[in-house]
Parts: sequence; C-alpha cells; structure tokens
Amino acid sequence: MNIWLWNHFAGAPEIGMEYRPYYLSKWLTKKGHKVSIFASTPHHLMITPPEVSEDISTMDIDGINYVWIKAAEYHSNGLRRLLNHFSYAWTLFKNNFCTVSGLEKPDVIIASSPHPFHYLAAKRWATKYNCKLIFEVRDLWPLSLTELLGTPSWHPLVLLLSWIEKYAYRTADRVVSVLPYTFEYMEPRGVSKERFAYVPNGIDLGSVQAGSLESENPTYLEIKELKKKGKFIIGYAGTHGIPNPLEELIGAAGLYQEKYGDDLAVVLVGHGTEKERLIGLCRDGNIRNVYFFDRVPKKDVAPIVSLFDVGYIGFENKEFYKYGVSANKIFEYMGAAKPILISHLTEKNPVTESGGGIQVPPLSPEKLLEAVVELEGMSENDLKDMGGRGYAFLRENHLYERLAEKYIEIIRQI
Repeated sequence: MNIWLWNHFAGAPEIGMEYRPYYLSKWLTKKGHKVSIFASTPHHLMITPPEVSEDISTMDIDGINYVWIKAAEYHSNGLRRLLNHFSYAWTLFKNNFCTVSGLEKPDVIIASSPHPFHYLAAKRWATKYNCKLIFEVRDLWPLSLTELLGTPSWHPLVLLLSWIEKYAYRTADRVVSVLPYTFEYMEPRGVSKERFAYVPNGIDLGSVQAGSLESENPTYLEIKELKKKGKFIIGYAGTHGIPNPLEELIGAAGLYQEKYGDDLAVVLVGHGTEKERLIGLCRDGNIRNVYFFDRVPKKDVAPIVSLFDVGYIGFENKEFYKYGVSANKIFEYMGAAKPILISHLTEKNPVTESGGGIQVPPLSPEKLLEAVVELEGMSENDLKDMGGRGYAFLRENHLYERLAEKYIEIIRQI
C-alpha cells in the first residue's frame, strides 16, 4: 500500500517530536508498505528543524519519505501559531502532491489531529484520488480548548473546531483514536461502532535497546551525580505546560523537604510555557530538592530515564480525561521498567491498569507526598517488580510493531 500520513507536528529522532508518525511509518515500511509523512516546519516541538529552502521539500529519513511544508514561524501560543496551523492546512488543500512532488497516488490518507484543520484537505484529496480516508484523533477538539483553557463555547475558534470535528466523524471511512474510551464521546457526534478503532501510542523498544544507557549529555551526568549521592529520584521528562501540571509535584517536594530532609531529588527535564513560573515557585518557596534541566535529544532520553527511581506524570483535574490517556512519557517509563507515580482523575490509565505504579488524585500535594514516601520505603525488589508489571503491559499492548500491524488490518477492512 501507498500510505500518506498527515501530521502537522511529525518529527524524527534527530529532529524532535512528535515521534509516533516516525515509528509507525518505520514499521509500516518494514512490512512492505510505502509511507510519506506530511509535516510542518518549523514548529515548537522541534529540536533541530530540517534544512529546507523551498515551500515544499521532500527528504528521505530512514526509508520514510518526508514532505516538509514551510509554515509561518511562531514562538508562543498566540495568533502566529494559529497562522502556522492554517498555512499547513491550506498548503495541503491547494496542492496536488502527485503533481507538485511527483508522488504516487495514495491508497489511504491518514489525517492525524494534533489539530484538525487539515481534515478538509484530506477529504478533498481522498475524494479526488478515490482512496481511503482515516481521521486519527490524538486530542479531542474543541473539548481540549474549552476544558483546559476555559475558552467559551461561543468563541469562533471553538465553533469552527466543533464543525470540523463533526464533519470528520461523519465522513471519514474510519476514525482511529489514541485514547481508549472516546467512543462514548464520538458516537453522539456521528461515529458508528464499526467505523471506530483504537490504536494507542507506544514505543519502539528496538530504538531504546539499540542505544547505550550511558551518555555524555551534561543533564545525564548531573543526574548521575545526584544518584551517586544516594538521592531517591522522582523524574519527569517532557513538556512543562498547562496539560502536564507539575506544580503539585513541586508542592510535594516542598512538603518532603520540611518533614523528612534532603534525601529526595525531583528531576524535571524539558521545556514549556510553564517552566519559568515553576522555577519561580521553587525560588520563592526555598524548595531546594527540585532540579530543572533543559530538554534533551531523543537519544539521551532513555539514559536519563534509566537514572530515575520513579517516573512521574500528572494530569489536570478535568472531566475529559475520563476518556483515557495515552501519553508517550508513560511508555518511556514503562520501557525502562520504572515504577510510575501518576496523578489522574480515574483508574482508566495504563499505569493503574498494568499495576505498574501508584495513582493519586489530581491537585493533592499531600497525597503525592504519601505516595512518594511509600515508594521510597519499598525494597529494591518490590520497585523492580512494580516496574516489571508495567514493562510486561507495554510489550503486550504498546509496541509500535504490533500497532503498525493493527493499522494495516484497519486499512484492509475498509
């Protein structure tokens, strides 16, 4: 099959996130299929943007054909970011890539939705090429806007997103969700059970195991020094943003410092809009056991996670998380067989379902502190067993090789 995968934020290991399109395409290619990824450059998740001079450029990365679409630069969540999204979608809408880039007609177009603006283009060209069309839902729009940011339901952007969402649900051949419990949300909006499929995020263990768990990255070396000092390390590697709340973890670290001393180190690796505010919280509260580090290249993530005693991930106390979570950080921790501390509204999450960690309710530094103390008090074998349960769950449900096979079956059934 010839597969076109449209994802605004698609990246690759040397370029930066998102990695799901790369690893899915890697395994689809290994199984004999031809994949072209259509991605925007630049965007805020990139570490090393590709060098492109034309508005539309093609590049081979590990046997995958990347089509880079030059879009408006932006540096915050303002109007220019929205223009970046619209320019990506408009370029896809107006260009016949069989003519412009010499690509073969696709058998299927997968329109993946970090945002859904490009779905209209996907529908146009799927009709033109008489090919199959899959709408892949990564985030629920506009629900993410209204619940996370409090954007009112009458806002023009919310109304536009709502219209596109319903149109996509009604007209796609299949709707694939990375979240396990979204069908109850989608069914009233036009998705029938036979057109729904669940393909979660995952991990490529081969890429982790092929690399060394040693690194010369300065962040790795500094965390290694904390380990040598006997610190119990609770680690987080990811975006410091509103959807990934870290304030309650910092609060728990402060409570630990007051009650138990300095045996704990909370390590936060990454960047994001909330980072400076979080650094200020630690400074103002004289919290000395929280350590901030800049984001690192993909190849250094596994070595750094290997130094954690426990991986942390938190979610806002928002109702839409009842539809499940599929955060890449969870699978990175599981891939390292690390116990996970998760702050989440319901038990509908891979950590609780696998028995690979401890769940606490959101917005409760006190409950987090109790869990940290419990984990710190566990024997090395008990921590290893807990991490092992998560690792076994990962191998059974979240390897990209198996997820690619699932995608192939979904496409063939259309």
